[in-house]
Amino acid sequence: MNFSKTKLMSNKDDKPMINIEGTEIEHVDKYTNLGQNVRVSKENHTTEISRRVKMGWAAFGRLSYGAQTWIFTKINMEKIRKTQRAMELQMLGISLKGHKTNEDIRNRTKVKDGVEQAAKLKWAGHN
Repeated sequence: MNFSKTKLMSNKDDKPMINIEGTEIEHVDKYTNLGQNVRVSKENHTTEISRRVKMGWAAFGRLSYGAQTWIFTKINMEKIRKTQRAMELQMLGISLKGHKTNEDIRNRTKVKDGVEQAAKLKWAGHN
């Protein structure tokens, strides 16, 4: 056990000093465990949901980050498009069988095709 990384969280106001093998254990109000923020307060779920939403949008943008420098094959372009469509369906709460057309998805999400955007940037010399 790494005592320098060990933290203590309590829902009591009385926080006694705890010392293990000469290392004082730090009291904290929140910590991250297995990728999830943990808090004693009632705002825990609101904070965690906000954090997850931010992480989700960050991941969406990373799908095509740097794509203007890639050499596209039909297989790679289709893989990116399928992933992007799956993300958009998830955003809309639509099952794979429940949507009509890809154009319908794009009209509803207002998200541009990642492959087309990368091709435009590459053509414009942004590589």
